[in-house]
Amino acid sequence: MSDTQILVLTVTFLLATVVVLPLTYLAYRKEKRRHEITLQRERAHRAREARLRRQEEEIQKRQKEDQVRNRKVAEYDARRPHFKELRDRLYVSPTCTKCASHLVHIVSLSAETGVLTCRCNKCGTVRRVYANSKDAFLREGGELAAILRIYHALEQHYPDYPGLAVYFPEPTAGT
Repeated sequence: MSDTQILVLTVTFLLATVVVLPLTYLAYRKEKRRHEITLQRERAHRAREARLRRQEEEIQKRQKEDQVRNRKVAEYDARRPHFKELRDRLYVSPTCTKCASHLVHIVSLSAETGVLTCRCNKCGTVRRVYANSKDAFLREGGELAAILRIYHALEQHYPDYPGLAVYFPEPTAGT
């Protein structure tokens, strides 16, 4: 091979190298970027699916909570007239000493004595309401305790339910 042929081959090889190597490098970078975009899309798709799944689970959880709450409300509302009768027969209570409100939330019941611990619906003052007669309470205390269990279960599921605020008859002059 002559020197000219070697020189032509060398120049051709160098030109090919100058053209092919950058094209190869650009193709590699393009493929790498395409791969990154594919991974980003897959991650975004998985994140979107996970978010949708969480939203569906949250909706189902809320629906179950609503069903439980509605069942508790229906159970309490069915017993509310009887609860009012029991309150009217067994208890009398003056209005709140601070705000003169009639409405209270029942906090607890002493099963032995029939004393109700109540919290004023308006100002939050805690007071006790005593049974008119211990004998009358002992006769009907089981029913009252059962209703109060429903009352407190409803209060846990739906603390702002307006039917939880109750009142007691006011004492008359002879009582």
